[in-house]
Amino acid sequence: MTKKILTLSFAFLILISFVFTSCAKNEEKEFAKAAEQLKKYQMVEKKESEPTTQEVKTEAKKEGPMALDFTLQMTDGTEFTLLQNLDKPILVNYWATWCPPCVREFPDLEEMYKNYKDRMHFVAINSAETKDVIEAFMAKNKFTIPVAMDSDNAVGMMYGIASIPTTFIVDIEGRIVFAQLGMMTKKQMQNAIEAAL
Repeated sequence: MTKKILTLSFAFLILISFVFTSCAKNEEKEFAKAAEQLKKYQMVEKKESEPTTQEVKTEAKKEGPMALDFTLQMTDGTEFTLLQNLDKPILVNYWATWCPPCVREFPDLEEMYKNYKDRMHFVAINSAETKDVIEAFMAKNKFTIPVAMDSDNAVGMMYGIASIPTTFIVDIEGRIVFAQLGMMTKKQMQNAIEAAL
């Protein structure tokens, strides 16, 4: 069963983790905390099937929280500042090479980048790994999606990211209109992207 989180508060990013589709420390403890918090919110949908693009669009119309700004160095030496790139929606994926679900998800993320990069910004934020490790992973797999380096996990802590992969989309007004903790399917990614365009 997929847990889809739409227009969520930052509290969700702190408390919710998926045991089988994410990498996190003390996962059972985090999952128990999340289960307790879910009783207080009605923004989590549980569905046997993946939501359609229209369903995602309907949820995205609800006002999401404003994204917190940050600036990170990219592996190519440039800098990326989130709120200075709102000419197009932005898909942010928080990941690491040591995280199996992140690695399994990355080929689909790369495909989405190639298909939608003219209409949406993509940035894969790596969690606290060295540039050499990141570049070796990217070169080995021939991935081209832009990668930012959160060397001290400052952005991860600012957003309260408790497990990876975590993916969210920021619209051109700077609001988070989609977010999910845990690995996404290609269809989930595509529906979320289409809904944000």
